[in-house]
Amino acid sequence: MFIFAYVFITSQNSLSFPGGNVHSLTSTIASASGKPVVISCNMATQFKKFSFELKDPKDLVRLIRVKTGLESQSKNALGLSFSCLPDEIYSRTLTRAPQTAPVILRPSLLVQDGIVNGKSTAEALISVKDLKSLGWSKPLKVHWAFEKYQLAFSATKASEIQFLTAVSNAIGAKLSSTDKEFSIDFDSDEYRKRAINSLTSGEPYELRNSPKDILEVQAREQLGVQILRTASNKQLSEAFVAPGNGFLIDAPPGSPIFSASSTLIASMRACATQTDRDHISASNGMKWLLNLIDPTKPLKGMFRSPISFAAAAQAKDGGSVVL
Repeated sequence: MFIFAYVFITSQNSLSFPGGNVHSLTSTIASASGKPVVISCNMATQFKKFSFELKDPKDLVRLIRVKTGLESQSKNALGLSFSCLPDEIYSRTLTRAPQTAPVILRPSLLVQDGIVNGKSTAEALISVKDLKSLGWSKPLKVHWAFEKYQLAFSATKASEIQFLTAVSNAIGAKLSSTDKEFSIDFDSDEYRKRAINSLTSGEPYELRNSPKDILEVQAREQLGVQILRTASNKQLSEAFVAPGNGFLIDAPPGSPIFSASSTLIASMRACATQTDRDHISASNGMKWLLNLIDPTKPLKGMFRSPISFAAAAQAKDGGSVVL
C-alpha cells in the first residue's frame, strides 16, 4: 500500500498522534501545523501511535519521516510520500480477493471565493477527478493519469493555490496556474522515480500463485525498471498523452534492457513447462508463441502507459512477437 501526503510547517513545539487511520493522521498534522494537509493512499491504511517534540519547525518533515516513513519531496511546497505509485495504479500483489465497492459519499469540501475548507472521513472520500467539479475561481484541468487517485485531506481557510499545490505534491504532479486555469500536469521525473520504487518494493506476492508465475512477474518488473531508467522524459511525456500510448527502446546485446528481456523470455519458457490443470492450456499457447521467436535477431523493450512493460522480439517469419 502506498501513501502520499502534503504538510506545511509552523512553529508548533510538539505533535502527538494517538494512532488511527489516514484521515486521523491528516487532521492531526493539519491541527499541529495550522496548514492544509492532503494524503493520497490506500484508505485502509492504519498508522501507529507516535509523538515528538519540535524544537525547530524545519525538523517537522524529518521527524514525520522517522515516525511514519513519509518523505519530503520539496523544500518549499513540502510533499510527503513513500515515493511509490498508489494501489489504484500499480500493486505488486498478483491476485486479489474480490472486493465490494465502497459507498463513496461526497465529503465536506467547500471552495468559495478562493478559499478551501473541509475534512475527509473514512465514509467520505474524494478523488482527484472529483476536484474538477468544485467551485474554483477558474477551471481546474487534471491529467488523466491522476484522476483515480483518492484523497484524504484537512483544510481550514486555505487558499486555492495552497490546497492545489498540496494535492499536486501528494500525487507527484506539477501544478501550473494561468489567468485562465489551474492545471495538474504529468511530471516525467516524479513518475519514473515512483514507478521504479513500486516495481522494486511493496507488499509481497501472494503465496497461492505458482513460484514460476512469480518469477515471470519479477522478471517483467526488472525489465520495467531498466526501461524506465533508459527512457527519456520526452518519451514518457509522449506516452502519457493518452492511455495506452507507448514507445519501443532498442536493446543491443549486453545492454540492461537486453539482459532483462532475455531473463523475462527465459522465465516465460519455464512457465510454459507447467503441466498442472490450471496452466496446461495457457502453457501450450505460450510454447507456440515462444517458438516463433528468432533468437538471432535483436530485442526491444516496450512501454505503454500507465504502467505496462513487454519484450518485443522478431519472429522467424519476419513479424513481431510481444511478450
